[in-house]
Amino acid sequence: MRDLIDRGLMTGPRMFVSGYGLTISRGRAPSPGTADGVADVLRVVRQQIAAGADCVKMYGSTGSGQDLTGRQTFTFEEMKAAVDAAHALGKRIAIHSYGPEGARDAVRAGADSIEHAADMDDATLAEMARRKIFYVPTIDHNRYYADNYKKLNYPPKAARDLNAFVRRNLETARKAFLAGVRLAMGSDAVYTMFGENTRELEWFVKAGMTPEQALQAATANGAELLGMEQSLGAIRPGYYADVVAVEGDPLEDIQVAIHKVRWVMKSGVVVVDKINSWRANVRAGLAISVCLLAAATGMAQERWNPVATFRSWATIRSLAKLAARFNRACFRSATACCGRKRESGSRPRRPSWT
Repeated sequence: MRDLIDRGLMTGPRMFVSGYGLTISRGRAPSPGTADGVADVLRVVRQQIAAGADCVKMYGSTGSGQDLTGRQTFTFEEMKAAVDAAHALGKRIAIHSYGPEGARDAVRAGADSIEHAADMDDATLAEMARRKIFYVPTIDHNRYYADNYKKLNYPPKAARDLNAFVRRNLETARKAFLAGVRLAMGSDAVYTMFGENTRELEWFVKAGMTPEQALQAATANGAELLGMEQSLGAIRPGYYADVVAVEGDPLEDIQVAIHKVRWVMKSGVVVVDKINSWRANVRAGLAISVCLLAAATGMAQERWNPVATFRSWATIRSLAKLAARFNRACFRSATACCGRKRESGSRPRRPSWT
């Protein structure tokens, strides 16, 4: 699918894939990702990368769905072998751990990111900050499981346990942020959660981030974690033109970025355009002049400053042309609306607002 999208044969998001995640044998049929022992780990990591994986995923503990056990699976030596093998081939590695023990060894092994972990101690967080290891807490996916436990055929107790884990996960994210650990946004979206991915941003704000810092975690930090900071993470000449326009100011209210995305551009091509009424065009025309976000924005460097963020006059001119396009569309829509003849004495019907 990634390759079909990249070749323009289907429409889809920009994908960075890990192939089969590494797992230990646990009473189930082995998969191409199953590895037991250092030699197996080395083989599987190399095979996944040879098959075209952009990065490597390793399941360093139990934990998924209603299973919140978080028992460490791979040893430190196995994790270190996976990290070294991935890095030797120029790839990043993310290690999944619900529990603090697996996370501690993953940090010692030099993983690029720790996924999901709750209850990490101060020493582990301090080491993450020192090594500049990213923390991807994925708090919201367990909220989703709890809210939809009946749909997923979980017992009521699972919903209570999941909500308890969410609280621990949030507290760990709060501690990590205060300790100077860099956070990146991941959703762990599964089943029918797609479309709710950005709700993770709300948890980041609850953890103590400003909306700007939360957006940075979802854009610039994510680009850096993927090793794509030279082409994603900012609106600059030479970067991918991945841009979204929102209705409102997400730097004041993070809900704007979660619920009010109105327009999406990928690689310079508009793929979503919900601005189809005169009122929407007015708002978007005003908002886009001061509040464009990218799937990678440049807010990492300093407090929001349009001239500082959009550093080149060429980029500023491009944004001005985009704003002008919306304003022209607004004028056309308003003219069409006001020019309609009244029918049977009724008021002219305004374009629908979506």
